[in-house]
Amino acid sequence: MRILAIVVVLALVLVAAVGAVLGRLRPPELLAVPERGVVFADVTVVNPGRERIPGRTVRVEGDRIAAMGSGSAEPVQLRGGFLLPGLVDMHVHDADASIAGQPELFSMLYLAHGVTSVRNTGGGSSQLDWRERVTEGEVAGPRVF
Repeated sequence: MRILAIVVVLALVLVAAVGAVLGRLRPPELLAVPERGVVFADVTVVNPGRERIPGRTVRVEGDRIAAMGSGSAEPVQLRGGFLLPGLVDMHVHDADASIAGQPELFSMLYLAHGVTSVRNTGGGSSQLDWRERVTEGEVAGPRVF
C-alpha cells in the first residue's frame, strides 16, 4: 500500500512538472517590420554558391529589398550579422490543425529557422484554409505551395 501511495505522488508531481513546462511553450511574439521598412547596416550579404559581400547596408521596404550599398544616411534598426535568401522546404507534412496552436507554432518555427516557403505534400482542406490565412496576412508563416 505504501508503494502505491509513493507511485501516485510521483505521478502527480510528474504531471504537474509537465504541465508547468507545456504552459511556458508558446509561439514567440511576432516581430513586425515597420511600415516604412527597415535598414540593416554592416551586414554580410550571402549569395549561396557564389560569394559573401561584407560591410553592406540593405534597406527593405514592405517585403522587397529596396536598396543595397556600402553606406546609408538613414537610421539603422539592425546592425551586423548575415543576410541570405529564404530557405525553401520542398517536402513538409504541415501541422495538425485539430491541435490548438500547432499551426501557429509550426509557422513561427519555419520562419525562425529561415524557411520562407514550403511545399506541403499532405494534409486536408484545413491546410488550404491555413495557406489562405498566411497569404492574406492574417497569420505569419511561410508561403505554402
